[in-house]
Amino acid sequence: MQPTHAPRRDGIPLRADVDRIDPESQRFYKVRKHLMDPVECWHLVCPGLPPDPRDEAMRAGCSELCLHKDFYRFELALDGCRQHVLGVHDLHFEPAYWRAFDSAVKSGHLAFAFKKNHVAMAAGDEGVFVVLSRERGSVRWRVNTAFRPAPRRQDGPPGRNGSFLNAARRKWLAKTTQPAKARMRMSPTWSDPLAQELGAFLDRIEQERMEALDVHDAARVLVLMARAEQLGSSESLKSLLRRGLPHISGLATLAPPDEVKPLLVELDAACQAGDDPHGVLHDVLLDLDDWLSVAMFLEHHGVPLPTIANAAARDHVVRFVATRLALSPEQAAPLADWALARAGSLEPEPSPSSGDPYAPVMALWQAVVRASATAHPVKRPTESLGAHLVRILDAISLTGVIPRDAFASSGIDLGQEPVEIHRWGDAVLELTIGQDLRTPVLQVSGTEGDEAPRGTRDGTPLTFTRDEFQAWLAEARLGLHHVSLRGKTVEFTLTTS
Repeated sequence: MQPTHAPRRDGIPLRADVDRIDPESQRFYKVRKHLMDPVECWHLVCPGLPPDPRDEAMRAGCSELCLHKDFYRFELALDGCRQHVLGVHDLHFEPAYWRAFDSAVKSGHLAFAFKKNHVAMAAGDEGVFVVLSRERGSVRWRVNTAFRPAPRRQDGPPGRNGSFLNAARRKWLAKTTQPAKARMRMSPTWSDPLAQELGAFLDRIEQERMEALDVHDAARVLVLMARAEQLGSSESLKSLLRRGLPHISGLATLAPPDEVKPLLVELDAACQAGDDPHGVLHDVLLDLDDWLSVAMFLEHHGVPLPTIANAAARDHVVRFVATRLALSPEQAAPLADWALARAGSLEPEPSPSSGDPYAPVMALWQAVVRASATAHPVKRPTESLGAHLVRILDAISLTGVIPRDAFASSGIDLGQEPVEIHRWGDAVLELTIGQDLRTPVLQVSGTEGDEAPRGTRDGTPLTFTRDEFQAWLAEARLGLHHVSLRGKTVEFTLTTS
């Protein structure tokens, strides 16, 4: 097939570069997992497909077990079942994901996944989200999966194509864009779609009054306005925000903040399930980001909030997320880069009078970064110098945690995972990033009761302070360090190499 668009210089694939889902077992699995899930409402975009495609599949010989979305044993399905499901792929699923790909190319909703140039994502006009990947070094791409993200409250009511489209594009923005202010100023990828959608809503309000919106529309407008304020470097966003501010009281009356407990229950379930962290867990964190952002946006502009969204409720959300993710560090670790980037986009502009209106959102993503710190501890060569002193044999690089040149150029590239230095039982000493996401710090976590570390840098005493997560922090600088806890001391050197 010949490409229908001019070749792209940014590496994003053309239709002619992409192969369909393969092998057959994957086509079988993806159709059952997504197209046959009634929640995704594929009948709205696939003419001739019944609302619940599982009924026809069972008549074709598929057992209830074979149709379960987590059933992987392709070879155990009966021939009639396999043929039916693969036929549904060819007749309905494949044409739908190619339409999604083509429309995403035309609308500009095809891009690399965040920090991954071997994964691309497309959000089609019918609310179909397509994920493609290629082997490193290969020029050929393959469709990995296609699905219709379930609409959240701010996307619109379930069962409406517009709601699925909103959900797909919201997911696309979250998963493909590096949301740092420095990057946003250089690229319209994030701000342009936001400005277009917010502008269309404001046109409706101004032409038809507030009665033109339903509760879902109002909730979405508030999310878009909060985002516009956070990304306010764009003149178009500033202009839209000025247009929207007179309407925020009416919007908040129509769509007051939801009860947040269901999101916390969903977060706990996602952590327990241990599925792909970039799936449900990331989605729930994004929903909590939206909830906190809207609450802070309304409060910042003087709109009274219900008790369920007051300062105490927001603090509870952040503490719950921090506590729960600390129990599932492997789930948090894959999201650490995105969390750092999102937190980087929230650095407040200098405004002594207003302070930082988005501190709870920053704290939410800091909790993800902190939880990821314990996922993959690194063992370092040591030697014992008697019963009370352990020496780290290799010097530890400050710039390995925070590459200063990368930070200066992008504003958010804060390096990889924290560096574990030493453990005293459950207590751990790490070199990591401070709460401002800029300053390198020594962190001792996992202490009990009132026990506190002591230490020196080149003979000068270190000052450890305790943060809200009960970890002890001291600024990390170059030099020879001794840190003591529970009667034992670790010796190590921090360098720039």
